[in-house]
Amino acid sequence: MKEKTKFNSLGKYFIELIIVFFGVYGAFLLNEYNLESQNQIKREQISEGLIKEITDVVNRTDRVSKILPQIINYYDSLIAVGGMPSLEPRIEPVKVESHMWKASLE
Repeated sequence: MKEKTKFNSLGKYFIELIIVFFGVYGAFLLNEYNLESQNQIKREQISEGLIKEITDVVNRTDRVSKILPQIINYYDSLIAVGGMPSLEPRIEPVKVESHMWKASLE
């Protein structure tokens, strides 16, 4: 009789141990899933931010590159006749969001 009670008692402990093991394992899996989801969201946000920033830089430099040959011809023609063109900055300022680039390295 004592052996049966001892066996039942060990069986209960074993079942409880299995339940605890699966509970802890499940918690780790859920935590890993949540971390991966958060990392994926961060990657998408950084990707969208970098795409927007690079697009802005390309658009700004594209406008200048289209009119630059005309400006160079104008300067060359003034210099050819002995004139001195007024020097003006032709490059639009580009605002680079450094935090976006730093975040992409993390």
